[in-house]
Amino acid sequence: MKKIQTLSLAVFIAISAQAQITVTQAEMPHSGDQLSRVKAVTNPFINYGATGPSYTWNFGNLAADGNDVTNYQTVASTNFVYAIVYADLFFNDNRANHAKPGTDLPFSNLLPLDNPYTFRYRSNSTYRTVGFLVRR
Repeated sequence: MKKIQTLSLAVFIAISAQAQITVTQAEMPHSGDQLSRVKAVTNPFINYGATGPSYTWNFGNLAADGNDVTNYQTVASTNFVYAIVYADLFFNDNRANHAKPGTDLPFSNLLPLDNPYTFRYRSNSTYRTVGFLVRR
């Protein structure tokens, strides 16, 4: 009987244990949030691919190379026209509920964009980029 109880407990723990994190709406940015990123100096003498048993990563000499700050804001605070186009209304296909200055396009540094905004929509089940516009 004790073996069955132990086995049942082990199976219950194994089934309920989760190794992956769950990303929810609480982890997604909201208007008014600020994201700070710090870029580290790359050390060419470190083999970043080295792994294995008993391998210890040592980032004791890690130094900052630069930082980047992103402020998320409401759609209405970007521009009156944008507030209409990206209004957070259930029937609007372009609905967005927050925006950030800049664009996530990988080639945006090759285009002459003035004051771009990236508009995003966040709900309980989705987080997506709706679009971006350039303010002149």
